[in-house]
Amino acid sequence: MMASENFEQVLAAAQAGESLHPAWKKLVRTQFFVAVLAPADGDAGYTLHLPQGARAILMSEVRERLADAEGSLLVALPGADVVRMVPHGVGLAVTLSEQVFEIAASRVAWIGKSIEATLLKAAQARAAATPPAAPDPASASDPTPAAAAPYAPAAPQKTAPAAGRLPVLEPMPAGAYEDLVFVDEDPPPPTVPLLDRIGRKRALAYGLPLLAAAGLAGQALMRAMAERPRSAQAFGGSGDGATRDAGPAGAARKGGAPLASQVWTSPDGALTIEFPGKPDEDAVRANMLERMGAVRMRQFSASAHSESYRLQVLDLGTAPDDPEAAMLKLQATLLGHNDVLTVPPMELIFKGYPGRDIKAGQRLIRMVVVGSTAYIATADADAAPASMARAGAFIGSLALTQ
Repeated sequence: MMASENFEQVLAAAQAGESLHPAWKKLVRTQFFVAVLAPADGDAGYTLHLPQGARAILMSEVRERLADAEGSLLVALPGADVVRMVPHGVGLAVTLSEQVFEIAASRVAWIGKSIEATLLKAAQARAAATPPAAPDPASASDPTPAAAAPYAPAAPQKTAPAAGRLPVLEPMPAGAYEDLVFVDEDPPPPTVPLLDRIGRKRALAYGLPLLAAAGLAGQALMRAMAERPRSAQAFGGSGDGATRDAGPAGAARKGGAPLASQVWTSPDGALTIEFPGKPDEDAVRANMLERMGAVRMRQFSASAHSESYRLQVLDLGTAPDDPEAAMLKLQATLLGHNDVLTVPPMELIFKGYPGRDIKAGQRLIRMVVVGSTAYIATADADAAPASMARAGAFIGSLALTQ
């Protein structure tokens, strides 16, 4: 990592590699512009400006990318200071040249713990390097013991700074965070609903267009079926349970509703997903096993309309020490040299297990690591909104049964 690289460049390289740790190291050492409330009590502290209803603090390396907020001012602060100022439960959003990179609140808290561990390690190193003070010769030659000092109550300690208030930070020499100490991540909670993870309002905002597009596509499909009836085989199945709640030969349900997909269960019974028909199991070659880093692997696929759908079950042998690094490696394998990430990957939690959403053009990928098993759902669509909506519905139907 060159010193002249900015955070956006280091982040792009980290996303294409096996770990985001280089990006977090660059984050804490980079100066960011961030909105703060002007100090009203005359001290030197700042309070981060969090707009009402927002769940992330907005910051950027470039001043012009941030709009002036009423009642606040923009200051340049090291990323480490910003992380330590962020209130509990609030994330960060870094405005890049063409997009916004969101850092979840749990990730910000983890980086904050790593910063504190780094500061503690530096303080211990300085203390070990400082020689002990030599004893006073006069006191050593005087055999008369010194009188005990009179008892005095301890001075009251200063209260901790309020949430979002910049604490009094010890000046750190240049490169102090070069060897950032990454602490072990907290174990995931037993259950973290996905809606709570991404925000119910955001989920609703994302879901309504998909539902509307899926509804329009379904209506068009039903009109076409009314003009030219089709068998269940044309929808990608063999007719034996290829649709759920379907009539004979896969006909549409009453009321003009679109055909439903088949709820498919993985061989180990740990996952369900809605395929648009009965999937076929594909042969897995040895070179694919090697590329995916799996001991064993099973792959199931189906096609419908202009989309292709695939679900891969990977036995990794042992549970990875760093699931995030394992998913980054799988991401690099799944995306070819010509695939470009359309948006930054989104970290997800499925019943306490880490997952990731990836979008590269018309390819949608969702993966989750459960112990030593990785599940990867992939949908390749075309640019039509209806096609992307069907691909999104497939990816979104992935669910763990454990």
